[in-house]
Order: sequence, then structure tokens, then C-alpha cells
Amino acid sequence: MHIQYDLRCSDERGACTFLQNGLHPLSSFSAIASTFHIGVIFLAGFVELGKTSFYKDNLYMAWTNWIPESNAEQIVNLCFILVGAVLYALLVGLLSSAAISYDASGRLYQQKIDELMQYLTWKRIDEETKTRVLSYFEFKYRGKYFEEQSLLEDMNNSLRMELASINCRRLIEKVPFLHRQAGDGRDEIYLGKIATALKAAYYITGDYVFHQGDSATEMYFIQSGKVNIIVNSKLVSHANEGSFFGEVALIANIPRTASIQAAVPCVLYSLSANSFGEILNEFEDIKERVELIFQDRMEKVKKEKEGKVKALGIAKFL
Repeated sequence: MHIQYDLRCSDERGACTFLQNGLHPLSSFSAIASTFHIGVIFLAGFVELGKTSFYKDNLYMAWTNWIPESNAEQIVNLCFILVGAVLYALLVGLLSSAAISYDASGRLYQQKIDELMQYLTWKRIDEETKTRVLSYFEFKYRGKYFEEQSLLEDMNNSLRMELASINCRRLIEKVPFLHRQAGDGRDEIYLGKIATALKAAYYITGDYVFHQGDSATEMYFIQSGKVNIIVNSKLVSHANEGSFFGEVALIANIPRTASIQAAVPCVLYSLSANSFGEILNEFEDIKERVELIFQDRMEKVKKEKEGKVKALGIAKFL
């Protein structure tokens, strides 16, 4: 249905009358038109509400050409105006609330980036470092900012272990000495505890996870990405998605034998020796297995040292 609007202005007072013709109550545009009417009435009512003649001539709903004449009619019409204003305010509030709640994590991310930029500028950080820091945040959050640790802490242990197991089961099962199939009903509990102990770590291209000679306190799983394995400043190999490295840290207190550098942006999960030790206290079978691996590894280390000493002695003799 065609809708016509007529906005007439009086030459004497500059007051405007808003008329609407041809609006059927069942029209699909009736809700929009009503909202627009309410807004006009709300604004005009508070400007000239005290002027009775203006009110009688210009401030009325344009569904008909009826103008309130008696005091009772004016009071009733004023009540309808106030109700309309309240409904209009509620509509605006609902729309504002919807706009604020839409993509809340995206807005938090942008706030985080703005705060970070102000901090870097205040600290007078060079442009190259700024670029690396921003690349790190963009890779880690990917446009969405979540307080993951806070969200997980609000969950009970069962839900936390379930979520962690979904993300990390495939990675854990690839490590032979972490694999458990005792069939005593505790296999899933063990897996959940290991998965819950894992901590996510993010690295951009060129970042070092650790250096050769560092103290070994954690092992790592590669969820995505690729890392370079560097020994004595020489690239000797690579490790890809699904691989793990640094597992010796959970078995023996031996310095890192290689440096690990991110070849591309990587998402890693780390398992600390302390967390692993607490879990071993609950699962004696895994603890015994790790102790056997530890003894075997120590024998190999001892033989390697003896071999180096003999080689050094022979070299001096020659």
C-alpha cells in the first residue's frame, strides 16, 4: 500500500504538523511508521506541551483528523503520548543493547589492541618490535579476545577435563610413555588430568621456544605449525604438526640438547615436569614406566660422557 506523508508548517509560529495518509493498520510498515510518529511526538511534546493552542492544533496522532478539545480528551491523549515515549525509549534501549552485545569478543580484542598500541607508543618501542608484537596478538587471538583461563576456572573439573581431552587427546596419545591402557576404568581420568595440565603457548615466525643448554622443565606438543631443530647453531631437522619434543624434561634434569625455533606461526602445548610429577603420584603404573625410562636414559648419557672423555684423552695423547 502506498503511504504519503505531509509535513505542513505554519507561517505565524513556524510550528509543523505531521500528517500521514493511507496507512492501513495491517500494513507491513505500520510498526516503523508508529515508531517514527512516537519520536516526533516525544520531541515536539516536550517543546510546546505547555502551549494549549499549539498542542490542540499541531500535536496529535495522524491516524485521523481528530483533535482533542476537552480537558479529559487532552489528558487521555497526553497519556498515550507518554506511553508512546516510554515504548520508544524501550525500543532504543533494546537496539542499543543488541548492538553492544553483538560481537562482544571482537570489541574486547579491538580495545586490547588499542591499549597495546598506546603502551608501545608510550614506551617508545621501535617499529620492527611493534610489528612483531602486533603479529603475535593477531595470531594468538585472531580477532577475538577471550579470557580462556577465567572461563575454564568457572567450570567444574569434569567439564574442564572433557574440553581439554577433546583438544589434546590426539597429541598425548602420540607420546609412548604417556599412553595408558590399563583397562581399570581410570584411563580416561588419566588422559583428562594430562590434558588439563597442558598450557597453550603461541609463537610467531623466528621466536625461540628454548635454547640449547637451557634448563629443561617442560615438554611440548605441536598442535599447529612447524619448528626448526638447531644444534650448535646449525639447522639439523624440523618438527611438524602433531609432533612433540623436549620430553626428556619430564624424565631427567638434563640441559636442552638443541634449540627450537618457530619456522612459521605455531600453537604449542607445554607440560611441565612439576605437573607431570603430581599426576604420576596418582598412577603408579605410569610412574614405574617413567622410572625405567629414566634409568635407561641415564645409562645412555653416562656412556656418551665416557665416550667423549676417552676421545678427548686419545686426542691429547696423540
